Amino acid sequence: RALAARTAARYAVFGSVTPAAGGAVRLVVSLLDARTDSVRTTELVGTEVRQLADSATRYVLARLGERFPVGAVRTLPLAATSVEALKAFLQGEQHFRRTE
Repeated sequence: RALAARTAARYAVFGSVTPAAGGAVRLVVSLLDARTDSVRTTELVGTEVRQLADSATRYVLARLGERFPVGAVRTLPLAATSVEALKAFLQGEQHFRRTE
């Protein structure tokens, strides 16, 4: 909350990674809406940290997409299964906004 306030950010993402049974890890990711002080949290468990991070990215984008369009021309929720495709889409959106 303090970081969001200091940087005038509307949202902040935070979480933790801890060991889980069977050599797995538990990733807890939270999305804070600094204006309403509400927090949405999910817990992901798996053995591949990269896959958990990709799932966390999809979670955050889906939650943000519930509140406003993530893309300039998108009316449907982001449904890409590839994080590389999501990254390329978001980079394209960033370039679009910079030149708009």
